[in-house]
Amino acid sequence: ATRRSSLEAAIAEAPEVVVMLGFRSGDVALELAEQNPQQKFLLIDTFMEGAPENLYQATFREQEPSYLLGVEAGLLTKANKVGSVLSLDIPLLSKYSGGFAEGAKSVNPAVETVAPQIIGGDNPFADTARAKEQALAFAATGVDQVFAVGAAANPGIMEAAAEKGFFAYGVDTNQCPLAPGFVVDGSIKSVNAVVETVVGEIMDGKASTDATSSFGLAEGGMTIVSLTDGAADSQCTVMDSPEVLDQVKQAFDDIVAGKIKVTDPLA
Repeated sequence: ATRRSSLEAAIAEAPEVVVMLGFRSGDVALELAEQNPQQKFLLIDTFMEGAPENLYQATFREQEPSYLLGVEAGLLTKANKVGSVLSLDIPLLSKYSGGFAEGAKSVNPAVETVAPQIIGGDNPFADTARAKEQALAFAATGVDQVFAVGAAANPGIMEAAAEKGFFAYGVDTNQCPLAPGFVVDGSIKSVNAVVETVVGEIMDGKASTDATSSFGLAEGGMTIVSLTDGAADSQCTVMDSPEVLDQVKQAFDDIVAGKIKVTDPLA
């Protein structure tokens, strides 16, 4: 209800573009775009079939930075057992866990990539206590490299990593400071780059069918903390492993060049 009322208030102001973020905005975005053909909309992070021409859509190739983190996990694991903790068992989040597993296997064929642990519950994107419980249960199975895909629930997973001595990987922003010494790296989602690119294209008169709709490593829409300008001060443990970073940088270049095509589970 809050999302709808906010969007209706934005439409009433008649801006050039109304920008919406998050997969939960999909249905209301489609409905309001159809009801307001004079208004241009940009929906980020999800894709709706049958969208009208005034609804621009941009998604991320989350599997690409996840692959790079998987390369790190495959090289750093001692237990030869890695996996992901996801907020929900949904196709969007499988792009993270799938890419992570694929990257780990690419450098360490012997590694076991176990099925994701699911946070679930009433508030899976922000319940730190439940996320911690699930991460502790996951670690008890012997996994020593854990990709934490829990959004605002991730601090609970990082806390579990520090308590039990396993290593975690964050999402969206630099989460290495949450548990110094126990967070290896993390993926970065540059929503600002998507907004700047697509809104610029809208202003230039591009049709929704011609505007950039997919953002990964090549477009600057996604990366990992260890490859950003502030990596030296990130507190990510991978910064102490230059030989690992060399392989990660090579994998980055190969993905951008098209030599490595990371599997998209939604394709």
